[in-house]
Parts: sequence; C-alpha cells; structure tokens
Amino acid sequence: MRHCLGVLVIIILIFPHILKAAPWNELSTEQQKVLKQFQPQWSSFSESEKSKLALGAKRWLNLDSVQRIQLSQKFEKWQKLKPKQRADLQARLKAFKKLSSAKQTKIRESYKRFKNLPKVKRQKLRERFKRIKQTRKTKRTN
Repeated sequence: MRHCLGVLVIIILIFPHILKAAPWNELSTEQQKVLKQFQPQWSSFSESEKSKLALGAKRWLNLDSVQRIQLSQKFEKWQKLKPKQRADLQARLKAFKKLSSAKQTKIRESYKRFKNLPKVKRQKLRERFKRIKQTRKTKRTN
C-alpha cells in the first residue's frame, strides 16, 4: 500500500487535472480501498488535496498490472533521488510544460528515437553530450 501512495503522488504530478472533491462516502469502494490510509484525515484535507487524491486513485485503478508495476518502479526510483535531484526534475518538467505543443512533440519524438537506438550507441551519445556539457561549463567559468 505504501507504493500506492507514492504512485498516486507521481500520477498527480504528471496529471494535475482536478476533479470536484468528493466526500469520503461518495468515493467508489475501489477508490476507498486505494486511499484507505487517508480516511481518518480525509475531512481535514483541502478540496484540492481531496480532488488530487481521488483523481490519482481513479487513474491507478484504470492501470493494468504491467502499468502499475512500471509506475511502482518509477516511484521507487523517485524515492531514491536526493531532494535537489527531485527539485531539478520538477523544474525541468515545469519548463517542458511551458514549451509549445510542437516543441514538446519534437522532444518526445527525439526521445523515442534515442530509446530505440542500441544500448552501445545510446551510451556513446550520453558520453558525447557529457563532454559537450563540460566544455560549455568550462568556457562559462573562464
């Protein structure tokens, strides 16, 4: 159940759409099962918090078992990140969301092409990018 909570947080971060907050007894039985650890304090949550949790539970319930496993693994990775790494990722996501849909699509397509490359080729590109990044960083400090 601990993973459900973390996964709900990730879902909320990725899909921040807000539904009208429902009182606990108006949540579906399935949503109540996913959110049962929140029942004691449900009435103390803001409308926004209730909405986000209800939406996260609804999305969790709509995932198939493979998607749930993948999301749980992503959450485990997220938990292992240091606070600065999390903040950096959140800032990058925020910047990405500010881009035009055309630029977002272009980035997604580039990423898909990158992921379809052989592992060796991806590693070489990562090393090349790291060298370029280091060179730029050195030039800025001089």
